[in-house]
Amino acid sequence: MSETPLNRAEQRALRKITRLLGVDLAHTARAVILAIGGVKGGIGKSTTALFLAYCWALLGIKVLVIDADPKSGTSRKWNRRAKSEGRGGLPFTVKTHVSEDLEDAILDEGWDQEFDLIIIDTGGDNDRILRAAYRIADRMILTASPSPVDIDTLPDTAETTVGELGERDIPVSILITSAKSDRMVKDAKKELRAVGLSVLTSVVKHRLPYQQMYGWPIESGLDYVAVQHELDNPKENSA
Repeated sequence: MSETPLNRAEQRALRKITRLLGVDLAHTARAVILAIGGVKGGIGKSTTALFLAYCWALLGIKVLVIDADPKSGTSRKWNRRAKSEGRGGLPFTVKTHVSEDLEDAILDEGWDQEFDLIIIDTGGDNDRILRAAYRIADRMILTASPSPVDIDTLPDTAETTVGELGERDIPVSILITSAKSDRMVKDAKKELRAVGLSVLTSVVKHRLPYQQMYGWPIESGLDYVAVQHELDNPKENSA
């Protein structure tokens, strides 16, 4: 007589990680959804999506990255190049969906049941897709450089992009990327927190190591290991 198959919650509980974005995997029957966006291009949105996906995949989590960027499509291009010429590919799935009907696509394709974690790479200048991702996400990250110019415009732009941040009761946090100066990072965090925005303690440093990996299977999570841990354990990282 065969054993009764484990249900989805039981399967997840046996994996190396039992929490995603603070959500207890034993008590959810669908994929946890993380939306990643920003106020402009070139500030590490796709890099963040892919490297975080890598970090979670290494922990036994079944991850889907949805490339929803209709213009640059960095995630899908990286994935295509990583699979070419026998390079081995990425240890997670990348699919393309550049329409606003993200929720319908996820449900219709069964991605919410097939995967443990869905990361939506929204692109930098399509407010409609970012809002669509925000409406279905369990958590959202907005990437930003610590440049005073970017930080000065981020609060207003973030509110315009996702609407009133209190519209849905999900965490919306800023991730500082391209951090070349500790002083700039400290000043940026202080300014953003002063206007009521949540800022992750972890930061992503120089972009060069990530750019050098473009098109190849990711081999190291670099600074994103700390970001992943902070996202999964928010109460442990409140500084």
